[in-house]
Amino acid sequence: MTGDEAYGQDPRLRARLEEAGIGYVLAVACSTRVRINSGRTPVRADTVAGRLPATAWQRQRAGSGAKGPRYYDWAWIHIGADEHRHLLVRRNRTTGELAFYLCWSPTTVTLAELVPVVGVRWSVEECFQPPKAMSDSTTARSGTGPHGTGTSPSP
Repeated sequence: MTGDEAYGQDPRLRARLEEAGIGYVLAVACSTRVRINSGRTPVRADTVAGRLPATAWQRQRAGSGAKGPRYYDWAWIHIGADEHRHLLVRRNRTTGELAFYLCWSPTTVTLAELVPVVGVRWSVEECFQPPKAMSDSTTARSGTGPHGTGTSPSP
């Protein structure tokens, strides 16, 4: 399963997925607290990323976008007490912006297996975006009509 921060920040959802044996890659905020050193040390996700050595980062493709392949630099670390739980960190190669993902799987996985899961989420989100041609030619108009409040496209 994959999802944005709304899903990633929900500890009950993560626990249910784990109980059901469903692996996940869920986006989380940089302020999310994770446990490193075999679960002994709680730290913020962005603090962990700041301590990663240059050798921790690997360039990986996270799928294709409208402008071609999406390559980012990725790093991951084991969090918690078992080896099936990870913090995945994505770094934009141009801006240096970081994004964070909590990951769990019922079996051992590799970084190369986790990264494409993030790309799947982007593909799904793009399916729900209106086509550019349509969004350029219409604007949303809100107002109260005879039947209440509504929103409709206008040319």
